[in-house]
Amino acid sequence: MAVPVGVSQSSNVVTCIRLRPLLGKESRNIQYSVVDNTAIHIVKPSESVTTDVAERRSYEFSQIWDTDATQEDIHGYFWPNVENNLFNGFNATIMCYGQTGAGKTFTLCDNGLLTRLCGAVFQKIQREPGAQYECSVSFIEIYQEAVYDLISSECDKRRSHGGGAPTGANKMNFFEGEKHLRLPVSSVEDVASAFEMGNRFRRTASHDLNSRSSRSHSLFYLHICKRARGKEIWHSKLTIVDLAGSERVSKTHSTGEVFREAVAINQSLSALLDVVKALASRKKLVVFRQNLLTLYLKDSLLNSYFALICCCSVAAPSLDETLCTLSFGSIAKTVQITRVRNVLRSPQKRATNEGPLEGPTGPTEPPQTVTISVHEYEELRAQLLQHKDEAQRREE
Repeated sequence: MAVPVGVSQSSNVVTCIRLRPLLGKESRNIQYSVVDNTAIHIVKPSESVTTDVAERRSYEFSQIWDTDATQEDIHGYFWPNVENNLFNGFNATIMCYGQTGAGKTFTLCDNGLLTRLCGAVFQKIQREPGAQYECSVSFIEIYQEAVYDLISSECDKRRSHGGGAPTGANKMNFFEGEKHLRLPVSSVEDVASAFEMGNRFRRTASHDLNSRSSRSHSLFYLHICKRARGKEIWHSKLTIVDLAGSERVSKTHSTGEVFREAVAINQSLSALLDVVKALASRKKLVVFRQNLLTLYLKDSLLNSYFALICCCSVAAPSLDETLCTLSFGSIAKTVQITRVRNVLRSPQKRATNEGPLEGPTGPTEPPQTVTISVHEYEELRAQLLQHKDEAQRREE
């Protein structure tokens, strides 16, 4: 069903769980059960020396995939909502979260959601031969406190240095997409080629829990623009976020540069948790600028259909990390996001930076302003200073 121009939509973060089966030397399962693919019950053995009574924890989510789920199962679940949003001018985001080695990159990138969703996009475009679409992709990684473009022509020149081409973006000098190459694509093969090209430059390392651990967060964008009679009507953006996994150094036994990378990863994930908690509690002030990861996710968390896949291991030694991941998902599912259709101005008015936003039926309403009292301003200022102090303490 077509969505009228200028109409906004609201929904909570769609939170799903994917359970990773035992691998390699892992031999003991967590005691768990999945009910109706929406509830999971986990038994946590007692840590007390005086009692053997185990603790039973229960969680409910939009969807839970057990260890036998396939890549196609996951694609089939998300595609209808992704299609409805993208082709009505709304943004869509899929993000994987979880401990290192829990299957995040596999879910998204190993013949996973990235190529399957992009392939479905181009199949739909091909079924509309009379429509005009323009598509392009961007691919970046956030490594420690810097952003790198993974498909820039500068990457090959920097091959000996490792990683992609620096964009110069930082927490105080930031504008999303300002210096990121957009590579035009016209088929899923073009998308796969761009991803494979960029993925070669993404930083990885080996430690005790993962022989090929991602040391950076990656964000892959598919930009879609629809035209009619040569005039832009709307644009949308599909964002695929592969987060680096949370790590406990006591288990990974990381040292040197890998240890420093782990510290940066955990700091950024902690900042993401702070932002998600603030959004869940409907705080008036949400501090995105405390970390580059939260800055780059700001648009997704404020103006996008957002789906979170929490990847969990069922191996018994990973019980604490799995419970932490499930707790994060429980908070995230309460976040409500209102997204607005991305309607573009005509080229003539956009060139002069004049005139209201336009759609095929005419101009949309101008943005509204918000007025707050002096007391509210002082409260927001105090919260901002508190977040600044907390960020400084983390860095120290």
